[in-house]
Amino acid sequence: MTKVSVIVPIYNAEKYLKICLDSLVNQTLKDIEIIAVNDGSKDKSAKILEQYQNKYKNIKVIDTFNNGVSAARNLGLSVATGQFIKFVDADDYLPLNILEKMYKLAKENNVKLVRGNYRSIIGPIKKNYICNFSGINEDTIVDVVKNKDYIVQETASIGNKLISSDLVKKLNFPNHTKWEDLAVMPVIIAQAGKIYHMNEPVYNYRMGLNTKTKDFILKIPNILDII
Repeated sequence: MTKVSVIVPIYNAEKYLKICLDSLVNQTLKDIEIIAVNDGSKDKSAKILEQYQNKYKNIKVIDTFNNGVSAARNLGLSVATGQFIKFVDADDYLPLNILEKMYKLAKENNVKLVRGNYRSIIGPIKKNYICNFSGINEDTIVDVVKNKDYIVQETASIGNKLISSDLVKKLNFPNHTKWEDLAVMPVIIAQAGKIYHMNEPVYNYRMGLNTKTKDFILKIPNILDII
């Protein structure tokens, strides 16, 4: 069984896709599979994926109609063979040693979920800052049974987590909606039992410059449905 399956939903991501894929194929942990789900892209994403698949044996490309990120993640999960699952969005990227580090911590500490902080990157000047939503500022093991507040204290975003496949494969991301992470992550965190909490950035997240308060307000009914 592969150590880690990395699932990458892709839709019109040609601008940053090579950076994302380079951060995966150059991971220090070599026993990984990269499942790239091309969700009906209309740009050059498919051509880029073809080039990488021809060059790297551990990249599996799945082409599908445009059904949204949730359907793409669910499709990737259906073919994943890894002990652990890592989700990466096509415009984001990982530190090159992070899968090895997170996998090692999971095995050494016998936990089903390892989380870390986000490095948020803003704009073309690449100004960045570290986001730790949990409020815990040290490396530690969190017992979720004894600390139930952690279920909602930790961010519901999925990019900063390495998750045991038996936890995440029990669930499906809801289709045709935003905030799909919020529908599954609290359940996964609650069922994990114990979580290794890394106090360092494990995921490089590109923040959009066009996010507006109005856009967020319009999504509030959708957030309530997910909750």
